[in-house]
Amino acid sequence: MKFRMTDGRDIIDFIRPLVNLPRSATGNGVRRTLDAVSQRLPIEVREYASGKSVFDWVVPDEWNLRRATLSDSTGNLLADTNDCVLHVMAHSMPFNGTLSLEELMPSLYSNETLPGVIPYRTSYYAKRWGICLSHEAKMKLKEGSCDVSIDADLFAGHLTLGELLIPGKSTDEMVISTHICHPFMANDNLAGLGLAVALFEWLSSRDNRLSYRLILAPGTIGAITWLAHNTEHAKQSIRHGLIATCVGDRGVIHYKHSRSGEATIDRAVKSVLESRKIPHKLLDFSPYGYDERQYNSPGFDLDFGVLSRSPNGGYPQYHTSADDLSILSEAAIDESLAVYKAVIELIDEQTIPQVTPTKATPIGKVYRSTNLMCEPMLGKRGLYKTTGGAVHSPTRELALLWVMNLADGHHGVADIVQRSKLSPAVIDAAVEALVGVGLLE
Repeated sequence: MKFRMTDGRDIIDFIRPLVNLPRSATGNGVRRTLDAVSQRLPIEVREYASGKSVFDWVVPDEWNLRRATLSDSTGNLLADTNDCVLHVMAHSMPFNGTLSLEELMPSLYSNETLPGVIPYRTSYYAKRWGICLSHEAKMKLKEGSCDVSIDADLFAGHLTLGELLIPGKSTDEMVISTHICHPFMANDNLAGLGLAVALFEWLSSRDNRLSYRLILAPGTIGAITWLAHNTEHAKQSIRHGLIATCVGDRGVIHYKHSRSGEATIDRAVKSVLESRKIPHKLLDFSPYGYDERQYNSPGFDLDFGVLSRSPNGGYPQYHTSADDLSILSEAAIDESLAVYKAVIELIDEQTIPQVTPTKATPIGKVYRSTNLMCEPMLGKRGLYKTTGGAVHSPTRELALLWVMNLADGHHGVADIVQRSKLSPAVIDAAVEALVGVGLLE
């Protein structure tokens, strides 16, 4: 057994070799990442076949990338995934051809607001190919032909995830979940993974009251797949959960509350941050972000918060090539790890009393989702974008997520307006759209 990781330096050293692996929702990039974890923890690796229904979703095809390049007519390389794997859209269809600049432009992705960086883009369910490059490089492209080579396989394979259970005196569980699908990005992916591995090395040496489960899964579809295969267990055994992500940048610690806002995990995190006088910001729950939105979906309503430093979309390098190892701080990771440990110790000691959330009388017309188990797949109904990776969710799409999360029979339309802070007109339009596709009654 290797030495146990104890600090930020250890964690950065662990994730360094994993940066440029071609991770996506499925494929060998994920498997190689889990292989690295298995050198430190006895995780169980599970695979689920492409095409398998998981609640309202379907496990996507497997994607394996060898290399993608863009070159000009003289053979000069303009983009190469050997340098940065973000140069290709994750889950891009394979493609090989020579195109004019006009033909090429619709399949080039850049970020005008951050012209010097390569953006992260995905297309898990819509069949398209794409090359990503900095906007500066895109604007320098000259008229003429360009050669595109995307050497990849996209086929009916498997989705892969990893998990580990450390049994305690009780079968009640606390879950730490982190996504493992983002390529390259050091803070929004690998820092959370490294912290979770270090945390479970520490947990394996303790005498725990609770049982602790680690879930390492591709974002959204991975958590949905795990919940679909562990539905009754999750409802009966999971008592607390945290999403570990973005734990390594130099921002202050942020905590995003669970759906109820008054769960034990919420009060434990606040107690640790306040008692230790750690600078922090507390965020209300919203159904946009990481996999907390699946665990907190109305059919499960598990108490999951997000304990990060900068929140999703909350730092300039987010979802770009600038989210590299240079933005990680050993001291920030040290503090994040210490807070996670302190929260676990507090909950494990049972010093935070249980509080039963009060349910007020709904205000306004009440709708109930026909799809309570995780969020529905809005993209297949034409209600949500099919290209992922952009930082902000448009207001219309955010309204759809709010309505679906609160359409549990206990919230009226006026409650949704109040909690989402969106206009009544926007919420009403979302309700109408969801009723129209049979997702609300």
